[in-house]
Amino acid sequence: MAFDDLMNAAGRKLGVELVTHDGMTQLTIDDMEVSVLEIVALDAVALSGVIGEPPPQGLAPLYRAMLEANFNFAGTAGATLSVSPEDGALTLARLVPLACLDADAFLSILEGFVNVLEAWRKIVADYRPDAQAKRRLRRPPARRRSVTGFCLSEAEGGACAARRGRIAVTE
Repeated sequence: MAFDDLMNAAGRKLGVELVTHDGMTQLTIDDMEVSVLEIVALDAVALSGVIGEPPPQGLAPLYRAMLEANFNFAGTAGATLSVSPEDGALTLARLVPLACLDADAFLSILEGFVNVLEAWRKIVADYRPDAQAKRRLRRPPARRRSVTGFCLSEAEGGACAARRGRIAVTE
């Protein structure tokens, strides 16, 4: 499905018009801005959102928690945490192959992304360097959930397939 078609189909499911401009759609969900970008070179869609500004001091425990959450995506549900090189903002991003997406799959991934974004926004907003020095900063707890689909690589046929399994995701 083409990016514009995907955004139109997702918008119909939500009952809103999702406007795309130059391969990008901006969404506001519960006061959180989420950018949806078409990455043509990778035939993929990228979701991106700002977590917030880092505190001015005592960043080591926070950055460590972010790196640990990135490890095997244990605290990010398939997304990655990073620092924007432009303004230093903490961000969350996820890349998804376009070939694996229909409106339902996109909306499911978007919902999970927003849940993780919200959890990390709370962690950063509640972060107190002095308190964190006394105890290790903890990433959001993992919750077990069934996997209902995944995308095979082009070497395996480039098709989407369904499979049952268990993974740890964070909400």
